Amino acid sequence: MRLWDTAAGENIRTIEGHIGDVTSVEFSPDGSTLASGSRDGTVLLWEIFPSPDPPEDEHPQVEVPPQVKPDVNRDGSVDVRDLVLVAGRLGKAAENRADVNGDGTVNILDLVIVAEMIDNEAGAPLVDSAGTEIIRITEVKKWLDEARRFGIADVALLRGIEYLEYLLEALTPERTSLLPNYPNPFNPETWIPYHLARESEVEITIYSSKGILVRQLDLGLQAEGFYTDKHYAAYWDGRNDNGELLASGVYIYVFRAGSYRASRRMAIVR
Repeated sequence: MRLWDTAAGENIRTIEGHIGDVTSVEFSPDGSTLASGSRDGTVLLWEIFPSPDPPEDEHPQVEVPPQVKPDVNRDGSVDVRDLVLVAGRLGKAAENRADVNGDGTVNILDLVIVAEMIDNEAGAPLVDSAGTEIIRITEVKKWLDEARRFGIADVALLRGIEYLEYLLEALTPERTSLLPNYPNPFNPETWIPYHLARESEVEITIYSSKGILVRQLDLGLQAEGFYTDKHYAAYWDGRNDNGELLASGVYIYVFRAGSYRASRRMAIVR
């Protein structure tokens, strides 16, 4: 692991100790200690800025390098992950890194400041799938509405609003589509992913290979967006409408969203 001073662009310290890949890191609230987890099965604690035992007449001060405040997760860059962290703390009146402007409250202004820094650092708005997979279109629309109600006139913050508008566009699929279910074949459960280009009433009807209706999944009114991971894709437990487990075989699922209609095949293997 390498610890960087992002302001000076210098490597402050290289930390070695794990014998497997490092999979997670987290700073203590005061920034003095780092915890790291590894595939080698260990969690190690590191004193990042140790205080040497001083002579009796000396009390040296350890200077912590300045942090870029919008880098909420302290990973050395300002990206959509920082935006997600601020969004998750909106409305909280507590001292934490999500309060990037230091006014005592995490609000829409902090969100816009982070968005503006993404634009500055990347040269063009950055959309990172690792972060956007947990951002929903409805949330971005709400952020934009709140930002516009503030009547922001600062040019830098207006760039932040432009990024949110870009993010909203990036989160909206170009077309509605039905994707293959996963896993397939499956036992006992599966997920059916899809894309919605516009808000629609969504339903999925499942038939046996003989055309007999076995299950109706009424998902209701869904906002436009990517419904691909297990948190948002349609879920089926391999049972019929009476709660009975269905036998092994091939089944057909028909997807309807507004005027869009598509079908695919899936298999249960008991």
